[in-house]
Amino acid sequence: MLWISIDPGDISGLFVVQSLAVPVQDKHFIKAREGNAFEIVQNVESYLRGADTRDIHLVLEGVTLPNKVHLPSKKFGQSSAIGAIHWLAELFGVELIAQDPGQRKIITNEMLQKLEWYYASPGKHMVDAAKHLVVAMLKKKLLRMEDLV
Repeated sequence: MLWISIDPGDISGLFVVQSLAVPVQDKHFIKAREGNAFEIVQNVESYLRGADTRDIHLVLEGVTLPNKVHLPSKKFGQSSAIGAIHWLAELFGVELIAQDPGQRKIITNEMLQKLEWYYASPGKHMVDAAKHLVVAMLKKKLLRMEDLV
């Protein structure tokens, strides 16, 4: 099973867990990186291309935009990445789990450290992507909150 979590922005975060069949602490099964929105979307596409997409789940921090909203130029990377990830999910038939930005706040850095999923980065985008992934796994009952505290 492949879980891909994206924190979109001009600088975006990507966090990937390749399998839950092994101990989650095994770092060989985790990929984390930051990059511009285009690079992260390309990374997601490369994971989806040629894979058995029945076992792939995309977790995406999304935003709800009101009609006729004017986006400042610094938000174009975020909105483009969100649109591209939605398109890839549809194209490859992958489950897309969209979350509000605030949902990650129930997960602390200490909880990520307990999983050995905390990777410090300048923009904290990898950390935010990891937090969104933990929220999704909690909701799917693949992780338990009591194991994180």
